Amino acid sequence: MGRLLYFFPENDIALGHFNNGFTAPAAAERLRLSGEALPLWYGASDNRVLMSGINARWYDRMASDFGITADIFSFDMDGLIPEPWGWSPVVRHIYAEQGMDLSLMPDDSTLTRIRTLSSRATSSAIAECLAAQLPFIQSTSPAEINNAALLPAYMKETGECVLKQPWSSSGRGVIDSVGMDISTFERHAAGIIRHQGYVIVERLLPRKEDFALLFRQENGRCSYRGLSLFETDRRHSYTGNIVARQEILRNMLNEYLTDSEINRLTTTLENILTQTIGNAYTGPLGIDLMVLDTEGERHIAMSEMNMRNSMGHLCMSLGERFLAPGKKAMFRIEPSVSGQPSGKYHAEGQQLVDGILDLVPDRFYRFSITTQS
Repeated sequence: MGRLLYFFPENDIALGHFNNGFTAPAAAERLRLSGEALPLWYGASDNRVLMSGINARWYDRMASDFGITADIFSFDMDGLIPEPWGWSPVVRHIYAEQGMDLSLMPDDSTLTRIRTLSSRATSSAIAECLAAQLPFIQSTSPAEINNAALLPAYMKETGECVLKQPWSSSGRGVIDSVGMDISTFERHAAGIIRHQGYVIVERLLPRKEDFALLFRQENGRCSYRGLSLFETDRRHSYTGNIVARQEILRNMLNEYLTDSEINRLTTTLENILTQTIGNAYTGPLGIDLMVLDTEGERHIAMSEMNMRNSMGHLCMSLGERFLAPGKKAMFRIEPSVSGQPSGKYHAEGQQLVDGILDLVPDRFYRFSITTQS
């Protein structure tokens, strides 16, 4: 059966609110509206994309130059099953409004399970399980607290630490204690506890590089799909992805992990995720990890699980399907500038060879990949 795809990047925030009437923050809504055509780049020929409309000239050019085959949804649900960016009550409501059969979507108990699994508390538990099984994985010493007054005692044991909202996305909702007095840090923790019930606190590790392992959960089992190398800023927010064929990305990661260690890591995570998630969820997911800068010693730590689609999955599709072999590019999301010209690129054989490719028609944000020399 074909899939009905839907870009909903604010899904983790929606899980925190957990109701049909969730209203996204203005910036998140602009991001969704700007990027609603992104599923065209990872959809197959029998897939449709749920969106408000498309620039026909842009779509025809992309179909001609790059051979995208997914199409725009046209109110015919026959033969389609839902696969959104992520599941939440509001996403189920959106699909239902379009006519999708409720029996094809998660029921209330399953959505509640998805919410629990998508929290950073579950991520912390997976991280500790992983660290216990692999000697090159370092623990972040996570704690789940519902009283900000407990922070000083935790920090006395660990030193600088980081607060994580249970539900947020793309590194947002992550606050570290560097350069912050303890009273301000406690106020941040209290605010998170007030809105989401508790906060995850972990010791701050010396982050050097970021990467992710990409999986798919299907029929109760998890299978490894590929690798993602990405960048974050000082505030831990996502800033972009390296786009390339998997063999290039793997060679880059080999600076820190051998092929044998990567294979052990992926196999161990397949087993942990299969046991943790089971049949509660079907779709793409990813595990974010970081290479630590520990004065010559090599260590890896797990950051979090994203039980949803991600820019990493998108960039994996771009690198494998639409970028010429041997090439590398950089994926970025940037605010659109009034009058900004569209990217110029050179494509051969329906693959990008050189230049800047705008992945969506211009709106509030620009999603693009730029080839590197």
